[in-house]
Amino acid sequence: AGFTWMKYHLSPFFNVFDQMDAIQAVAPKDFQIHLDFTFTPLENHVGMCDQLAERYPCVGCFEDSFEQVSLDKYKEFKLRAKKPVVLHHAPMGFTTEVSMGVADIYMMGHSPIGKAVQASGHFAACHAPFMLQNVGGAITLSMVSHMMSAFPTATFKCHTDCEVYKYDVVHEVRTTTTSVLVRGHAYVNVDAGWQPESRPPRARRHRQQAGRQAGVQGSQTTHH
Repeated sequence: AGFTWMKYHLSPFFNVFDQMDAIQAVAPKDFQIHLDFTFTPLENHVGMCDQLAERYPCVGCFEDSFEQVSLDKYKEFKLRAKKPVVLHHAPMGFTTEVSMGVADIYMMGHSPIGKAVQASGHFAACHAPFMLQNVGGAITLSMVSHMMSAFPTATFKCHTDCEVYKYDVVHEVRTTTTSVLVRGHAYVNVDAGWQPESRPPRARRHRQQAGRQAGVQGSQTTHH
């Protein structure tokens, strides 16, 4: 149970091998790292990916390995890479790139629901695995999980950052252990008392609380 993937944005200011040494030292069995290059210009990029895949069992995939326009490089890299290659920034909107098969997995980032639904049909027609990345809280996680469970080839993990938000508009009341995450899938025991309660945003919530307190003070003054 728990999270099985973590996304790591590489930077030319840090030694990726030092970082991966530290991650591998504490990574549980079968835990995987999503390496996002974000078009970072690194020397001997392809050779470094080979070294990372060979040295660290936790390396799971490579994202944004080349510039957006380098579709031929993507396809060549996909054929020789030891781990799945993920294409995020698609210059032609996940149309020609998917038909060409330039990557193993495609990632739609911050896509509106309608666009994701439309693209899912093309992914399915091409038998192309894909994932959704929509950053937000529990409502966003619910939306993304629902869409990925409905789309035929949305078989990779999803990414929402839900777990890093301290404040959210959803308050979960748990009476017992109600869900576990297994390889990116959430299994929820609906009989165990999971009660999502919608709450207003934090600022509005504070204004409402202040208003209620002022009302209570006013009524007490009146009674005096």
